[in-house]
Formats: sequence, structure tokens, C-alpha cells
Amino acid sequence: ILFIITFLFFLFRMNKVWGDSSKQVPCVRSNQLVQKLQRANETTWNLIGTLALEKGQVNVAKDSFSRSLTFNRQNTTAIVKLAYIFRKFHEPRKAIEILNSAIRAGNEKEEIWSSMGHSHLILGEYKSAFDSYQKALILAKSPKVPDLWYGIGLLYHACGCDEQAESAFTGLLKIDPHYYAQTEVLFLLGIIYRNQAKYQLSIKSFEFVLQNLPPTISEFEIWYEIGILHQESDNFEGARVALERSLKYKQNDPNILTRLGWLYLTCGSIEDKETGIQYLNASLSIDEKNGYAHYLLGRAYLDRKQFIEATEKFKVALFYDATNADIWCCLGVLYYVVDQKLDSLQSFIRAIRLNY
Repeated sequence: ILFIITFLFFLFRMNKVWGDSSKQVPCVRSNQLVQKLQRANETTWNLIGTLALEKGQVNVAKDSFSRSLTFNRQNTTAIVKLAYIFRKFHEPRKAIEILNSAIRAGNEKEEIWSSMGHSHLILGEYKSAFDSYQKALILAKSPKVPDLWYGIGLLYHACGCDEQAESAFTGLLKIDPHYYAQTEVLFLLGIIYRNQAKYQLSIKSFEFVLQNLPPTISEFEIWYEIGILHQESDNFEGARVALERSLKYKQNDPNILTRLGWLYLTCGSIEDKETGIQYLNASLSIDEKNGYAHYLLGRAYLDRKQFIEATEKFKVALFYDATNADIWCCLGVLYYVVDQKLDSLQSFIRAIRLNY
């Protein structure tokens, strides 16, 4: 702040000197001074805007960047920062408007097109975002632009192109290992690795995020993801610890309770199976329409030879999800065990048809 005040005082003195000597300075010299003052004003307002943005004073930042543009309508820094402010506060259309104005005026720089891509991406306009990023890459002096690759990675991830998204994100971290959105990038990489069944890489990514949590990601989300990954890797203890940690943050979350119920049911010991049934019943007490929980309880009762309870749970599960082949298959097994052969055959046929 002291620096800004000193700089503004300097500008005031410059204006005064220029005003007092305007009659004595030749025209060329006068124009040079005017241009220097305009550039100084432009730079000062950019600096004030940047500092205000860092302090969360959005209105001050917006006003400062707008003032900077009065001295130079093609100030790329001010245009891009204003577009960022509009996107951050859910006005991407306004961001696109000021970026389009700059482009129409001939300001076709990499930063402008990259910002345009970010704005279209927020709106879900993926084709326009792709075209904008492509133009940004063509205009970039070097392909090693972290913000650009972050946007491209987000675009590919949104379109379900995990391999391309992984390539963009890993490339970004090679360009800038300390990128400001490093934890968000690693969180997305964790999800991508999970989808690719690279469970250990996914766990490693999420564990790093846990140590550097950004405000946009909750600790609950990370522990839940780690729990699922350990479960998929058949690591019962790791899954149990992670899921129970996530349950501390959301004690009445039916999805966690259902996951824990299924985890305990697959452990083997009678005590664990009983705990699993308790978790599933707790899940249904919160959300009785949880068809998956009804199905898992049906399997638990079938395993315990409680055939009446199992039949009831499978039928309730089918009421909520009649196209689930697994439920029909389990019902077929149940009917076969209780010697209802025709019902068993019909259930198996339904399961086969749904699978193909």
C-alpha cells in the first residue's frame, strides 16, 4: 500500500511538472510525456486491481481494471483479469462480451483466447471452448502455458476423454510442479486414475490432496474416495478406516452407510456380517428408497438362510430398480434354493436379457 501511495504521489508530481512546463516543451516532447503518464496510470491501476483481487476486494479490483482500460483499451492484463472476475462471480457471458470486444479490436493474443476458452467451458459450450483453446495454442509463443493446459485438461475431463485429460494434467505439472491449482489438478487425476482402475496412483493423488486441501474440496470427499479405492483393491482394513473417517463428517450419509454395510458383509466373520446388516438398516432408516441397500440386505439374509426376509428385500429392490440384472440373478438363486424352479428359471432369463 505504501508503494502505491508513493507511486501515485510520483504521478501527481509528474503531472504538475508537465503542466508547469507545457509552454516551454516542444510538441514531440509533450506527446512523449503524455504517453509515459498514460502507461504509468495504466500500470498503476493494474497493480491496484491485482492487489485488491488478492485481498478479495472484488469491486475495487473491477473498478481498477476498468480505469486501466480508459488509458489503453487493449490492455491484455486488465481484459483478462476482468474476464476472470466475471467468471468467478457466475457471469461468464459478460466475460465473453469483453473478450470478443478485444478480439474485434484486433487484440488476438494467447491470453485472450485462453480466457475465452475458460468462459465457454464454464457454460458447457465445449465446441467453442475447444476452438478457443486451439487458437490460443497457435498464438502462444511457447506451448508451455500452465493456465492453457489446465483449461484443456478440464475440457477433456468434462467430455469424458480421460486419457487426453490425464496427458494435459500431467503435462501441466511437468511445466509447473507448483502450479497454483496443483491440488485441484491432483484431485481430478485421482478421479481419472480411479476410472482407469489405476487404484494405487489414484490413492497416492488423493493422499497428497488430503495434506493440501483447497477450500473447494472437503476432507469428507477425499476419505470417501480413498475408501472406495481400497475396497476395489480388496484392502478391507484400508477401506474400513477411510470410510469410517468419512462417516465422522457425514454421520447420516446413506451412501457411506451402504458402502460400509457391504464392506462388512464381505469380510467373512459372523460378527462383521452382523455389523454390515446394522449399517445397511441404518442407511435404510435415512433413505428407505435406497434400492441398492435393500438388495445387499437381501443377499445378507440369503446367506443366513432367512429366505422370507431375503425375498421381501429383493422384491423391494426391484421396485426401485427393475432393470438391475444382479437383483434378478440373486432372486433366481433364492427361488432355486427354496425349490421354486419355474420362478428361478424366469428370474435367470430376465437377468440374461437385461445383461444383453
